[in-house]
Amino acid sequence: MYKCSMIGDGNSIYGFAAAGVEIRAAYTREEALSAIKELVDRGDTAVIFITEALYALVNDDVAALSVRPYPALIPVPGFSGNTGAGKDNITDAVIRAVGSDIG
Repeated sequence: MYKCSMIGDGNSIYGFAAAGVEIRAAYTREEALSAIKELVDRGDTAVIFITEALYALVNDDVAALSVRPYPALIPVPGFSGNTGAGKDNITDAVIRAVGSDIG
């Protein structure tokens, strides 16, 4: 059975634990990359939610994940607010899948 995980600062991730999502606290680029690598290597994670702030730090390093069927790396707003990276990521995925922006 595949799992969902959440990576981000403490304030942003603890609510996900109540929903059964595995949480990983990360505050720096290196901590986030380490958590992502561990989850990918483990092979049982289908979705990794990551706060938009951390996603901005690791986006270039994890671009290769976008061509893999899983895990899907999904940026979500953190406790500190919305940067729009999540919406941009979904828009890019739709454009790749459909061939044009349908929104």
